[in-house]
Amino acid sequence: MNTIHSIQTYRLPESLKLWGFDDERHGLRGEPFLWAASDFITAVVGENWRKAHLLFSEHPFPGANCKLTRTWTGSHYERAGCEYRSEQPMENPVVSISAWVCLAMINYFKKERAPEVIYAAVSPLDSAS
Repeated sequence: MNTIHSIQTYRLPESLKLWGFDDERHGLRGEPFLWAASDFITAVVGENWRKAHLLFSEHPFPGANCKLTRTWTGSHYERAGCEYRSEQPMENPVVSISAWVCLAMINYFKKERAPEVIYAAVSPLDSAS
């Protein structure tokens, strides 16, 4: 069975360069995407968007436009998260970048260790203009 998670991201009001998300189910409010993860979302949807829809799963699914492979899970994973890199061979990959995925991911994958691969579909919701 493939579980596909869904969150809506938005540019944080205190810094329009950062993206964040809320998920009441997991007590997350204004959870930021840090260390190039916000840059990754901007690269996918473009500069003129203030909200985006993010679908993600450990398994491939139709419409996925990003494949993130874990490149590092250091000793600080329990406190901070881990590093992923977008890579080929997704059809028409949108961007290649390293990004940090925070510990909040545990809420979605219910594992002690971050998944080896995360597939995602990132799409804009509304323009900033």
